[in-house]
Formats: sequence, C-alpha cells, structure tokens
Amino acid sequence: MRIIPRHTFARLYKIPDLKGKIDYISNPQRQEHLFATYDTAVDERFWDYLAGENQKDFMASGASGKCIEAREWVIALPESFKEYDPQLLLKLFVDRFVSEYGLNCSAALHLNKAKTNYHIHMIFSERKSLDKTDVKVATRARYYDENGKYHRIKKDVLDENGNLRKGCYVIKKGETYDVNFFAPKEEFVKSSQFVADVKAMYTEMINALVKDEKEKLTVFDSNGPYLATKKIGKNNPMMDEIKADNDKRMEWNRTVDEARVSGIAEDDVIAVKKEQIDDKIVSSIRKFGNRPEKLGTILKQAIAILKDKINLNRFKEKTEIKVDLKEWNSMQQTYKKLVDIKKQIIYFDEKIEYKQKRMSELPAIGYKKFKITLIKEEAELIVKRQSKSQELGEIIKNAGYKNVSSFMKAYEKARKTVEEYSSNSETDKKESVVAKLKSYEAEAKTGKKENIHKTEER
Repeated sequence: MRIIPRHTFARLYKIPDLKGKIDYISNPQRQEHLFATYDTAVDERFWDYLAGENQKDFMASGASGKCIEAREWVIALPESFKEYDPQLLLKLFVDRFVSEYGLNCSAALHLNKAKTNYHIHMIFSERKSLDKTDVKVATRARYYDENGKYHRIKKDVLDENGNLRKGCYVIKKGETYDVNFFAPKEEFVKSSQFVADVKAMYTEMINALVKDEKEKLTVFDSNGPYLATKKIGKNNPMMDEIKADNDKRMEWNRTVDEARVSGIAEDDVIAVKKEQIDDKIVSSIRKFGNRPEKLGTILKQAIAILKDKINLNRFKEKTEIKVDLKEWNSMQQTYKKLVDIKKQIIYFDEKIEYKQKRMSELPAIGYKKFKITLIKEEAELIVKRQSKSQELGEIIKNAGYKNVSSFMKAYEKARKTVEEYSSNSETDKKESVVAKLKSYEAEAKTGKKENIHKTEER
C-alpha cells in the first residue's frame, strides 16, 4: 500500500482585531485546551501601541476596508509532539521565527475541541520597533477636519460663521502632534516567497524533531504539476466525498508521474493542469458556486487529456551513459527502474486496448458469457496497471526524492552536464561536475539549491 505523503499545514491569516485575537488564543477562560503561551515583546503595551499606530496610519491613508493590525501563522504539529514540554516547544518555534525575521510574536499552543489537532497560533507584528521613539512637535498650528485629515489653512476647518466645525480640532505650535513607535510595515511579509520560506523553515524543524520517519512532512508546491490531497479527520461527515475526491487527485498525480517518465516537460504538464483544472475550477465556482462534486468531472477530463498527450509523445528510453561518476550512476540506476515500470505500463495499456477492441467488435445481442469474461479480464488489467503506476512514486520515495517530477528535472539537467563532460573532459573538471550533480540531486530531494562551486572536502 502506497503511503500518501504528508504536507506541512502552515497557513497565514490577516488580523483586523489584534487585541481581541491575542486574548482569544491566550485566555484560558476562552480556550479549553490551552497548553502554553509565549510573548516576545518586552513592553506589555507593545501590542496596544501597534494596533493604535496601524489604525492611525490606515485612517491617514484613506484606504477602504479593514485595517490589518497584525498577521498570524497557524502551524499544525504531529500528534507525537504532545510528548515534548509544551512551553519549550512553543518557545522553540517562536524564537526561530524571531531570530529569522526580527518581528515580535504573541503565541499559544492549543488542541482543538475534538483533541485531534495539536497546533500553534503565532501572531506577529509586521513592524519593527524604532530604536528611539519618533516624537513630532508642531512648528506651526496644525488643523484637522472631521475625518482626521491634516490641513495647513485654518479656513478649511471653519464653518460659514468662522467657527471651528464640530469634530475638527487644532494642534498648537509646540505641541506634540504625532508619536511613532514603529518603523513602516515590512513589505516582504506580503510576498509569496515569505510564505514559502516560513513553510520550508518549519517543515525542516518538524522533520528534525519527529522520531518516526512516517511523520516527516514535505512542503507542497501549489504551482507545481501535482494536486494536494485533503486530510480526512475522524468522524468527518464528508469522509466519503473527500475520499472520492482524493482518489481522483491521486489518479491525476500518478498520471503526472507517467507523463514525466515519458519525457513530457514539467512546464507542459503544469500548463495542462492550469488550463484543464485550475482555470476550470475558477470558472465552475463563478457559474455554479462552490460545488465540490463538479471537481470529479473536471479531473476526469484533465486526466484523459494528459493521457492523450502521453500517448502522442512516443516513449523512447534514453541510452545509458557510462562514466566514472557515482552520483550520475546512482541517478541513472533510479531512472532505469522507472523505465522498466513504464514499459510494463505500456504493456498493460496495449492489453487493455485489445480487450476493449474485442468488446466493441462483438454484436449488441448475444455472447453474454464471453462479454462478462472480457469485462473481468479488463478490470484485472486496469488494477494491475494502477499498481504499476503507483510503483513509480514508490521507487522515487525509496531513493529519497520528493517526487517523480523533481527527480526527472534533476536527471535531465544531470544528463546534459554528463554528456558535455564525457564528450570533452576539458569542459569541466571532475570536481566541478560532481558538485553540479550533487546540487541537482539535493534540490530534487530537499527543494533547496546547493552551491555548485563547493567541492567535496578531502
């Protein structure tokens, strides 16, 4: 049985009510299963000042909607982490974020009501504190209207009788008109790269702390060729629907594996996914609203289109390149295993096609027993074919790679490098080629690039 890879759940939220949210996550009277709290701000008034300054700047900007006073990470932890000291565990996760980004946090460690989800709420400031409070003193009288907007001229805040309008006010020369405790908001916290980096950071931390290899996580790339499967909670009333949805998603993912081994470029697979799945889901939601049952039809059509693309792309095994490079030889052995499975899949496809052809040639009436036999034989072949398709992912997981597509990308780059090296040994020194191969391999296994200029220590 193939083990579905577990992906990191770390989600970023906007917080419009900072003080209310902090109280909600850290107040034992509001949280039935609260294990630990931790706040990195030295000044207990920090969060009050932050909310006030964000609201002040929001009003001055004239923007519509709600002011974002802070942001929050919600991070799911493996069940086994209940064995660790909750206070130390929470501090470990928060301090890592603070050391990386220099932003203060207020955090809490919870279990949900059903006691099935051990998780961290980590609220963080988008601003850093100023080394010195910025106090601004008026060098001349300053006039403010009913909306708090500054005016240089007094008549802009007076009524027709020359009196100060209701809600308007004046700050006299020499008086303080503004106090800033914080630098401007850090722009990077709005970027997709920040989200990706934090997920990668916490995935690495979780994987370093788990004792069971089965609990190790991977970061799912929503922009890649694969589809994420959904976690099914205990006693979930939608269990059957989610399982059926996951089965279709896994079928798509297996088809992606086949496409990549067949030599179809990852960008081409992603293009099919975007056009046939992502765009059609958006279109379906606009037309019919959020109706998950329509996803099955969308996925079925997308899988058929990708399979047609595989069939049109005639599979051709790449010739073996023999060089004295253990890194390359290891990758080549993994590739050969994938090719052997691909050949067996092609064999089953041909047998299934033959059975379907025989069935279509039979007359509509009669041959009942023969038809039943053909249907059973076809069903058995389909099950065997699916099992072989699953083996592609299992081979890659056993070799330590993230997925088939990542491996194939690394293999394709490695092959090009080795071809250049074997055709002209002066193109690159062996140490340089080895460094490149290790870089490709590491990226396919961890998602991180290594410095290709770094050679092995001797």
